[in-house]
Amino acid sequence: MLRHVIWLVAGCFFVMYSVSVSAYTTLADRSVKLVHVNGAGGIYFETNEPMENPDSCMHGSLYHVPTSSQYEKEIYALLLAAYTRGSGITFVIEGCSANYPKVMWVRALP
Repeated sequence: MLRHVIWLVAGCFFVMYSVSVSAYTTLADRSVKLVHVNGAGGIYFETNEPMENPDSCMHGSLYHVPTSSQYEKEIYALLLAAYTRGSGITFVIEGCSANYPKVMWVRALP
């Protein structure tokens, strides 16, 4: 009986303190088709390539950089530079923000 209690406690501890692995999607070498800034909601953009929405966010037409992003202005600058130069970007999406795929980071390609 004591052995079962120990296993039960150990199992509960494992479940409570297990590290969850979050899935993210890297989208490489994409070209920016449209950049939209919503003063209250952040930055939205679209690429020329087919939209990816791995987390089945309600709106799958644009990618979203939330206003809570620490580097919102820098990401906006990278998006505009890539758009005007016609160069590519690589970015990561994870989860949903404002019901759109949430952008975690962006890298401009040469």
